Amino acid sequence: MLPILYHSPLFTITSWQLFFCIGASVCFLLLWQQTSKLPHLKLHSQLFAFFASCYLSMIMGARIGGILESGEYIQSERFFSLLLHSGPMSSVGGILGVCLAGWLFCRRHPQLRTEAFHLGAPAGLCAIAIGRIGCFLNGDDYGIPVISSTDTNIPWWAVAFPNHPGPEIYRVPVQLIESASVGLLACWIYARGGWNKPIHKRNGVLAVLGYASIRFFTEFLRGDPRGWFVPNQVSLGQGSALFTIFITIILARRTKVKRTTTHA
Repeated sequence: MLPILYHSPLFTITSWQLFFCIGASVCFLLLWQQTSKLPHLKLHSQLFAFFASCYLSMIMGARIGGILESGEYIQSERFFSLLLHSGPMSSVGGILGVCLAGWLFCRRHPQLRTEAFHLGAPAGLCAIAIGRIGCFLNGDDYGIPVISSTDTNIPWWAVAFPNHPGPEIYRVPVQLIESASVGLLACWIYARGGWNKPIHKRNGVLAVLGYASIRFFTEFLRGDPRGWFVPNQVSLGQGSALFTIFITIILARRTKVKRTTTHA
């Protein structure tokens, strides 16, 4: 794998940082192009503020979540260094950070609530799909082992990470499975809604439910569950996915009932 893409005395480019930035850039370009092609949308004028707040909150949420998941860092004197520069990152924390920033933005701009959710969620899927490639190259969020280095019949799809300590272990490429699944989900949502058509009212809900479902099932293939929701049974990621599905369904039903009552 390629955890370090470029290194010099001045700076270092890691694979996860590069793909993280590429994913965020693609997300912004999708939002920019779609909102500019649909002139009736009001989000375009506030797009930079919306994206910047979500992006920064995602980074901080991922850092804080990663530090909390790795309990030994909590009492470390290097806490702020880990938070701002070199600490671990958590996808659950990052998603919670985006949700918080999006909620605060919509509280300030309630007229943009529908546009921000139904356009932002599918674009976020594209960012996740690209970012997971960086996780794969870095050897993070790796899969369960399928074969050891002493066996000769190695499946063509199995991968080993040279930067992992200890003996070479071939694993399920769960990062690429999640990346491909999320990317296909995003393509389906965009194809279903139509690029130049008005916002499809279910795009955001489908994006959230789809990703939470993908995350729940791919967690079974993860070799590094970061914490447990139910000890040794349901990982923290699976518990967060189930909670997200439950809350999304409840809120979607409440919104539908409120919309029906308003039109009645």
